[in-house]
Amino acid sequence: MGSLMEIWKDVVGYKGLYMISSHGRVRSIPHIVECKPRGLTGHVRVSPGKILAMEKTRDGHLRVTLSKRGVHKRIFVHLLVLEAFIGTCSSGMECCHFPDRNPANNHSENLRWGTRKDNAQDRIAHGTNSDGENNGRSKLTREIV
Repeated sequence: MGSLMEIWKDVVGYKGLYMISSHGRVRSIPHIVECKPRGLTGHVRVSPGKILAMEKTRDGHLRVTLSKRGVHKRIFVHLLVLEAFIGTCSSGMECCHFPDRNPANNHSENLRWGTRKDNAQDRIAHGTNSDGENNGRSKLTREIV
């Protein structure tokens, strides 16, 4: 799934520091860093841009750590893709992974803003809803009933 052409856009709130692709990859932009090695001042180096490593959460979503002015923030990749390619989230909306059920598929065409009800309907369609014996607290299976 996914378009062949990978498009890069600035990460919202991190312009000039990071970019996000339509395939869900995050990269830092080459920039100059002021260093203070062993008491020297005014020393600078160029930090090359690179594709950032991602962390997978227990539920399969991908996160990345972004830094600005010394403040580090862990952000879900799907949110970065949605903000850059679809727009900001309206009140009452949340991220929906559709049409597939893979939470690590952060291609822009696999994501959309939707309501909580939309997400619930997607879970039913994907077979990932936690009702009946799929619920971790259930004591009986369909076969036993």
